[in-house]
Amino acid sequence: MKIDKGKVQEILLDGSARIQCPPDLIPASGQYLLAHKNASDAPLPVSIFFMDSTSNGFRCAPPTPLDWKPGDIINLRGPIGHGFNIPASAKKIALIAFDESSARLYGLISTALKQNAEVVLIGNTRQTDLPEVVEVQPLKSFADV
Repeated sequence: MKIDKGKVQEILLDGSARIQCPPDLIPASGQYLLAHKNASDAPLPVSIFFMDSTSNGFRCAPPTPLDWKPGDIINLRGPIGHGFNIPASAKKIALIAFDESSARLYGLISTALKQNAEVVLIGNTRQTDLPEVVEVQPLKSFADV
């Protein structure tokens, strides 16, 4: 586990954020970082999850703390967790989001597509920023998959 500083580069409209950080702090899919802004009123750090890679960091899944602004320096600790590996033999993958957002699953989508696997994303939220080849289904269709 590493401890270092990161920087909030951008807060996006969907509530995600682009975080600049050292390469060894970028979490894999299924891992997370504990993040805390200096002089924050929050007594505990928040968990931030990998969503996508950026040139010098990563995009974290929403929601991000409301008091974070672009340019803020944040303390990062992690990555925590073992992460997810998709078997090379997997050709059809169903990703199911039971909570309010499927953004935490986005990192697995790019991995699956690189393996030429078909991907179905199942959830109850409106999906944005997805490749066209990803099939999206509502959670009520889970029984049909």
